[in-house]
Amino acid sequence: MQHIDNKRVLFIATNIPTAKRKSNKVVMTIAHKLSASFGISVLHPSEMAPFPLNLFKKYKNLSGSRPWNDDDILVKPLKYIRLPGRRLSFLLLPFFKRKIKKYLETEEMPCLTHSHYVMPDGYFSYVLKRQCGIPYVISFRDSDIKFLELDDKCKVKKMTVEVLENADSVVVHNVAHQAFLKSFGIDSEVVSHGIEKSFLQEKDEMSPKTEITVTVVSGFIKRKNIDWVINAIKSYNGVKTVRLNIIGEGELAGELKNLAGDCKNINFMGQMSHDDVGKSLYGSDIFALPSYHETLGLVYLEAAAKENAVIAMKDTGVWGNYQDGEEMLFCVDYQSFEKILHDLIDDDDKRISLSKKAFERTRSEYTWDVIIEKYKKIYGNVC
Repeated sequence: MQHIDNKRVLFIATNIPTAKRKSNKVVMTIAHKLSASFGISVLHPSEMAPFPLNLFKKYKNLSGSRPWNDDDILVKPLKYIRLPGRRLSFLLLPFFKRKIKKYLETEEMPCLTHSHYVMPDGYFSYVLKRQCGIPYVISFRDSDIKFLELDDKCKVKKMTVEVLENADSVVVHNVAHQAFLKSFGIDSEVVSHGIEKSFLQEKDEMSPKTEITVTVVSGFIKRKNIDWVINAIKSYNGVKTVRLNIIGEGELAGELKNLAGDCKNINFMGQMSHDDVGKSLYGSDIFALPSYHETLGLVYLEAAAKENAVIAMKDTGVWGNYQDGEEMLFCVDYQSFEKILHDLIDDDDKRISLSKKAFERTRSEYTWDVIIEKYKKIYGNVC
């Protein structure tokens, strides 16, 4: 067996940006920040579509074949075939076991692997543990839930459970996911994503206001419920002037603009740079995004870092990471969201209190230096 390098960690990550697909950068951010303490390399399970699916535009050119460098971190693709449908999706993974072993023949043996989805990423970590004795860490995300909700006879569910049960450490990003896994008898540790310290910015003065700015930062997709925010702003009939700034773009742009109609206080700002988003949030009073199915939602942390009062959805995302009613507010449906937003617009003391307490929690617990130390501790306990 090859020598195991006690300072080398292999990330197995589907959800990273590639030349052909935009994706959240958070996994590569974690990789780069850990690279000061570990030798990090990345294996990217790259989905292939078999004939005749590869004839459809949705699947054409889905996979990449050449390694690339993300700054100083090497990323190598590992091609696999994913079948259509949830129940069939990963049934062919066992046929790709040799590929993961072949990868290690040309690389230094890592002390552990860290997979950033349960399936397919975690399956390859599971194979390496069985074949080479390499322990593994799993990051569990919201999109992994659907495979555990399949019926017990489903092979893909059995594979998912087996991967989780054999992990040396399971990381979740919110309290709701921790409780969900506990119902399967699987223990986990909550480790949020983080923000840069430089993004923290206290407001010079917070006082009662007659004009309130509400901000949304999101892709325009159904589960984000941006229409709730628009409708709630339009239905507000209190004494204050309220402006809504919507930052982002997406497939529902036309529908959302039609919903806003000729309301002059609703502004569609388009896609903005991260720095400009920060400036907009600094000039905002309330951040509202009642989104379903969030693994975490970094934008909630970023809004809190600019001293916004934050409204999010219960049982998902940052719920449980921040104290409900004291640091952030959480709704369960449109009616509760509308009431929470209207009350918060009118109640200056509550708005200011929430903003300050969420800011302090973010500063003390959710900057990247704090988060990376948690990962270093987990890695140290595993290998």
